Amino acid sequence: MKVKAKIKDNAVEVKLIAKHPMASGQVKDKEGKIIPAHYIEQLTATVDDEIIFTANLGPAVSKNPYLKFYYQGSSGDEIILHWKDNKGEEVSTKATVK
Repeated sequence: MKVKAKIKDNAVEVKLIAKHPMASGQVKDKEGKIIPAHYIEQLTATVDDEIIFTANLGPAVSKNPYLKFYYQGSSGDEIILHWKDNKGEEVSTKATVK
């Protein structure tokens, strides 16, 4: 997951790219077999154990989804981003607000 967080107009702007195949389960491969669904179900962002953002995603979202959100924070905040997909895989990363 690639994350950038910075102060912008008295708020923290967070931009992220969650690297994930986001397969819908409705596409076939070159041999005509359906590629099984594999997509992020939920992505959350927390600061000091407080949830500041939650996104419920699904199979209609494109590969490597890009998300941007704002929250009232300050420089130096440590944001923890975490996603879980429909196969139970989980990824977490940290970013510090500049």
